[in-house]
Amino acid sequence: MSLNITFQRFGLVHCRTSYLGSLSFRLLTILLMLACGETSVFAQALPQDTFEAQRERFLEVEKNLRTMPSRSLDKLDRDIHALATYPLYPYLLRLKLERTLSLKNKRAIESFLEDYSGQPASYGLRYRWLNYLASKGHNSAFMDSYRKGMGAKLTCKALGYQLASSDNPKALLNDVDALWYHGKSQPDECDPLFYQWRKNGLMTPEKVIARIEIAAKEGNRRIIPYLKRQLPDNETYIADAWLAVTRDV
Repeated sequence: MSLNITFQRFGLVHCRTSYLGSLSFRLLTILLMLACGETSVFAQALPQDTFEAQRERFLEVEKNLRTMPSRSLDKLDRDIHALATYPLYPYLLRLKLERTLSLKNKRAIESFLEDYSGQPASYGLRYRWLNYLASKGHNSAFMDSYRKGMGAKLTCKALGYQLASSDNPKALLNDVDALWYHGKSQPDECDPLFYQWRKNGLMTPEKVIARIEIAAKEGNRRIIPYLKRQLPDNETYIADAWLAVTRDV
């Protein structure tokens, strides 16, 4: 079945089309416009890019944030806040914070992390902030901002800081077990923690053997000779057995 439809409103005269059944009238109109070559009218019907001007300004401010000396970035505050209604505005705030990491900006950084918690703009910033604090020895500020589950490196740092001021280190050292049971070598930041753990008698042969098994099953046999040295002489054969069965894997 065919239809002859006249859309005088769009200047379309006697456009012929096949019957399109359940398609909406609006979609049918668009298809007819395209079929009759009325692309200019169709283009006018498209929504305008309401962010075009802001996008250009955003790119300009972003470039300045990346290239200007960090000591001069406060001069961009007005430009940054002028884009507060632009969807990518938080990324400008973050970029400035990343380029001006310092203890004096602690409040601004913590406020940003709270305001944009769980949003992509905040991803990774806490990790960078904590690494900065650790590198500068700002232990107290580090612990204020630290959250559990941020990876072995920062977890070992946090436990190390807690141990240094704890009256009951053995209770804290029980948390090291979770860091120990991994098939790969842990970051260097964990070495002092493992030393204290072993010194307090918490590195048992059973735990060493368990880690050997994890490493072997994960295909990381290179760590097994190190773990073998942590075993008493009468149990080193277990490490040798795992080395043998993984040699050709």
